[in-house]
Amino acid sequence: MVIAFFLWWSKDQKKIREQADQEIERYQREHPDEEISDEVRKRYYTYRSNHRKPPKDSKKPPKAKDQDGVERDVQHASTFQSWLPLYVMYPAIYGGTNHSISSSGSSGSAGTSFGGGGGFSGGGASGSF
Repeated sequence: MVIAFFLWWSKDQKKIREQADQEIERYQREHPDEEISDEVRKRYYTYRSNHRKPPKDSKKPPKAKDQDGVERDVQHASTFQSWLPLYVMYPAIYGGTNHSISSSGSSGSAGTSFGGGGGFSGGGASGSF
């Protein structure tokens, strides 16, 4: 039973990672001057694994605290291109963890082991997202 679960989980994670890699490759083709770091790639894998579908109640978006402790509405990012600017602005919210997200408006502490923003070089947020 445990082995079957592990095999299913491994296959599922591989599928998520392959889809994320395809999205990142597409983004890099469209933005050849921007380099995506391994850390940003790992954060996106984690985000994609933990946030596969948009929240069920889209009228009342979940809330989370950013790295400065400010509570913010959390948007679902369905692609790497839509996720990257959100992650750059709020790495504590969009870094892949979901323990800090609250749908009631009272949010727990947010945080990641990643200490900064960006994580990619070249071009920055040019408004083409």
